[in-house]
Amino acid sequence: MPLSRIGPYRLLRLVKSGGEGDVYVAEDTRLARRVAVKLKPLQGDAAARSRAVEEARALAAFSDPQIVHVHDVIAHGEQLAIIMEYVEGEDLETLSRDQRLSLPT
Repeated sequence: MPLSRIGPYRLLRLVKSGGEGDVYVAEDTRLARRVAVKLKPLQGDAAARSRAVEEARALAAFSDPQIVHVHDVIAHGEQLAIIMEYVEGEDLETLSRDQRLSLPT
């Protein structure tokens, strides 16, 4: 059975799958808003798992309009779910493949 929910987040559709994990559009059922959920494999010993959670915490500490906001982090079995602000549009990989991007862009 495919994964359809992580805590209060209902996964709606897969956006991108890659080496760092999978990214989904999801619904935050508590606040009735769209979010992005990045699922990263949690591999290794307890120290490696702790480092993965600390990296998510460090990202959550940033507050800048050019960086998506991290709303939550959940250890879910053998995966770490990073719950982020959902931004509609194309991903950076697609944009940069189709055109040369300037620094301000």
